[in-house]
Amino acid sequence: MPGTGGGRDDVSPDRASVPARVPRSAPARSRTIRLLIAESDPELGRLLVESLEGEYDTRLTANGEEALRVMRDGDIDLVLVEGAHPGIDGLELVRQIRSDPELRDLPVVLLAVSAGGSVDVGIPDGADDYVVEPREVADLRARLTSNLARVRERSADAGWRRAILLALADPLVIFDDQGVVLELNQAFTRLFGYSLDDGPLEPPYPWWPTEDEDPEALQTILDLHTAALRHHEVEADVVFYTKDRRPVWVHSAGANVDLPLAGSSAHIWVLRDITHDKQAQERRAAAAAISAEFASVEDLETLLSIAEHGFEALFDGGSTIQIDLGDRYLFRAGRDIVEAELMAEVAKGLAGSPSADSISYRPGILLVPQTSTIGARAWVQFRWPRRISVEEMIAADLLAQAFGLALDRVVERQRSADKQANLEAAMESHRTVGQAVGILVERHKLLPHQAFDRLKKASQNRNLKLREVAMRVVETGADPEDV
Repeated sequence: MPGTGGGRDDVSPDRASVPARVPRSAPARSRTIRLLIAESDPELGRLLVESLEGEYDTRLTANGEEALRVMRDGDIDLVLVEGAHPGIDGLELVRQIRSDPELRDLPVVLLAVSAGGSVDVGIPDGADDYVVEPREVADLRARLTSNLARVRERSADAGWRRAILLALADPLVIFDDQGVVLELNQAFTRLFGYSLDDGPLEPPYPWWPTEDEDPEALQTILDLHTAALRHHEVEADVVFYTKDRRPVWVHSAGANVDLPLAGSSAHIWVLRDITHDKQAQERRAAAAAISAEFASVEDLETLLSIAEHGFEALFDGGSTIQIDLGDRYLFRAGRDIVEAELMAEVAKGLAGSPSADSISYRPGILLVPQTSTIGARAWVQFRWPRRISVEEMIAADLLAQAFGLALDRVVERQRSADKQANLEAAMESHRTVGQAVGILVERHKLLPHQAFDRLKKASQNRNLKLREVAMRVVETGADPEDV
């Protein structure tokens, strides 16, 4: 399965910063074809060079290691390989050519001692053609010519394929039936940091999560990759990792292409970076959950706790809340604090204004309820300065308004409770004063207002509340003056 903090950047400077692999081109018809002959028998090698002289610019090597060095250092168009080569034998040499991204498009003709052995194995291992000894020069020339024609067609196809890959804005990866990556486009390299130069790239791919990073995600990806290799069409959202191990969410969709001439298939996957969408989705869900909690909270202490921890989790920073209830109150880390405890940057943030700047790196984000009747604001200090997305600003604004509404409701509820308590206390006090007046009226045969005047005078003389004097008269039976 192909594979992962950040979004795609398609501006041209970034494109230019990624070195493009220059594919080996087909030989031009206007120059002599450069032929490498890998033949361990000096006499046979000399005869081959002489036989092909004039039509080809030939190079002769005696072993596989030297042949690979010449191919990598020089500009070779065609390779003739002895099947039974010393050191790296011919078949292994073919396999190494096909596994090298810079050499794999070279046409390779295998020299076989007989019609069996090397021929049966050589073609599946990547040789384009073979010539069986003894060989006629005319037959050899014909085989070489036909393979040059094929490589020109193959090179043209590869050129179109690479041009299409470069034109795609979304990352793309192509791998074979064994999972070996055949192609990666520049968009893939820009997003994940990996290129074919990091190869051979085989499962488990380095952009997959490791068992330690996310075992559940890894198992999901393994299942999807297995399904893809079995020619099932698979489409899913998965998490991959960049070269510096930053998680990136991608939507993966692919198709399988049969290669009948090669007897195999290629699996083509296009990836779309959905990290921003995933983060926005998670942020919306978190904001909705916090807003729901705001709507159900009944007391100020719980509201402040929900707001503080919710803001911290949502915007990844430390939260400080300011409320004006006649006096200014500050809350941080689960307790109320004084202004002297504020960091200078936090104090500056609380005193600022919300900004729509999504370009600059900023130290935090300010939440201000615009419709609240209570002066309130919250500042979230980021762990390090960063940009604030428009989507985050919208979430912050909606949460600020939800917090303001909840704050208004809770404070008004508290005020109503205080008013009710005060009213009940007043009624109880009134009953107590009435009882004391009744006692004095009955005991001293006074008029009610005369009895009340005695209570009031005793209250003033002793600097006690009227209710307290009346309560003592009721409880002790003493006259007001003796209380």
